[in-house]
Amino acid sequence: MGGAPVAEDNIINRRGGESIYQSCVNLKRRLSEVPSFEPFLQEMAEEDRERGNTDPVSSLWNCLRAGYPLLRIYNASGPEEELIVDPVKVPEAKRPKAATFKFLQACLRDLAFPQQDCFLITDLYGESTTGFIKVIKMVNRVVDILEMQGQLKRPSEVADAPTGAQGNVKLTKREHILKELLETERDYVHHLQNLQALKKELEETGALTGDASHQIFLNLNNLLDFAQRFLIRMEQHYALPEDMQNWGNLFSMHEEAFRQYEPFIANQMRCDEVIIKEWDKIKGAPRHIDLQQMVAQPKTLNGFFVKPFQRLTRYPLMLSVS
Repeated sequence: MGGAPVAEDNIINRRGGESIYQSCVNLKRRLSEVPSFEPFLQEMAEEDRERGNTDPVSSLWNCLRAGYPLLRIYNASGPEEELIVDPVKVPEAKRPKAATFKFLQACLRDLAFPQQDCFLITDLYGESTTGFIKVIKMVNRVVDILEMQGQLKRPSEVADAPTGAQGNVKLTKREHILKELLETERDYVHHLQNLQALKKELEETGALTGDASHQIFLNLNNLLDFAQRFLIRMEQHYALPEDMQNWGNLFSMHEEAFRQYEPFIANQMRCDEVIIKEWDKIKGAPRHIDLQQMVAQPKTLNGFFVKPFQRLTRYPLMLSVS
């Protein structure tokens, strides 16, 4: 029993991994290796310059919504018959969604994607960041296939652009705090994503009724969507030169949106009561090992529900010393 304690590989203390911002930066880089994709990248760059946009998420989202970029990605795999949208048969306004539908059909039919691994039309053309994450994952999977087939071009050796405090070899105290603020925000968002995955699992397996699920998770979907959007803004802000950063202003600009926390935190007592009442159903439902860890015992699951309150109270402390 002696020796230093070792952290368990448990879902509650696992690091968050890639944020949606990082995923989009990396996917844009990968798409530059897809043959004949340059025109779409150039169009993205031109639109970003015109709008003064530094957000890779909205940039990539708008690009893929055009539909045709998805066809270009799929056609790079060299199918016997390339995917096209007939301009004679399809009105211009409906072509983007028609192209997206053909892409989804081809992935299901020819690439043998499981239905559950495919995004929905509404994931791409809706406004939910959670939906767009499904789009990113699926497009990355198609690019993985292109890579395995040897269809990608050799990546150009372009140095990464400086990213704020990350570019320094030795960080100041302020830079350390801001780096921790960003990294812990990624972890926090990842925990909310796990909580949403549990909600989805409990509903799909029929372990919880709609009323019970609402009493436990309340406005989790809206809270997660805000948290993911706010993390995108934090990533953008962190990438700015230090003299252009104003973290207090960033939080003030989102003051109204932070009200998403109020009902979720106020619901904590009722949430705990319903969890205890439904515990046997909750514990027996999850199929994935990570979700099983979340419901190993009530206090472990409770640890996820108190994270929004803990995060909200931590912001002032970190901002006051930065």
